[in-house]
Amino acid sequence: MNNTTTATPTTSTKPIPGTETREGYVIGPDGVEISEYEYQRILKVKRNNKRLRELGLEDDANNVHAKPSKDTTLNTKRKTKSRLEPTPPTRRSTRHIRKNIDSVTKDKQAGMIFLQNEDKKLAQAERNRMRKSNDNRIHQNLTIKTKKITYALRTLTEEQRTKFAQIPKEDWLDDMRHFLRDTLMNSPDNVRQTMDKITKLANGYGVEHRRSRKPGYVFQKGHNVNLGYDLQELLWEAKEWVDEHGGDPGNGWLIVHPVKKLWMYQVARFDNGGKRFMDGDDGISAHENK
Repeated sequence: MNNTTTATPTTSTKPIPGTETREGYVIGPDGVEISEYEYQRILKVKRNNKRLRELGLEDDANNVHAKPSKDTTLNTKRKTKSRLEPTPPTRRSTRHIRKNIDSVTKDKQAGMIFLQNEDKKLAQAERNRMRKSNDNRIHQNLTIKTKKITYALRTLTEEQRTKFAQIPKEDWLDDMRHFLRDTLMNSPDNVRQTMDKITKLANGYGVEHRRSRKPGYVFQKGHNVNLGYDLQELLWEAKEWVDEHGGDPGNGWLIVHPVKKLWMYQVARFDNGGKRFMDGDDGISAHENK
């Protein structure tokens, strides 16, 4: 009697594409770990190709790089035949030709707009992910300590900011200058650079990026920034604007540092009961050092 043992086949579970392996990384379509951004890019390419097929533009895109035929025999015969037997001109309707051209052009424009919108959506999703992952680190890095006050930056609620939006700009601009100089004890040059940019924002002039002429090269033009703004959100917009227009040769003094200091003043004044620092008892707040 033969004793035979049958090996039990082992089944290996294939990793599912899109499964998160660690923060910021997932399983790619080929089973290899890739970044979440790269995985989203691959999905976007697939969606774009599907959209091009639906618009009937895939063949046009493939034919752009097609090499011309090297068979010149047929072309020669056609040229000889055309010389021997000239054909009369064919009557064509320019109206129909123009209609067909316009139809193809509109389809291609629709396809390009779709692709551009997909790029914007993916870029915005990546910015939102970065914002969410960095929020805690930002608050830790923006803890203010001076000889007079200690407090951590935070985003005021909409209700709290609404009250501040009613404060005239002349009031808070003067008080902010006093706060920077006498409470934070910033240098005169630091105060001057900060207030120059904040005054432009408050008057709706915006801040110009002198090395860029791309659309939107003036930050917040036409918007009168006030103490009722969500200044953490404005700080993020300032950083993205700087990156989009080629960086900041001033290492933050173009717009990021001034907006950050405006945010500091907004929170400090709220902790000071909404009172102006220049009226005395500056720095006395719920987070006063004892």
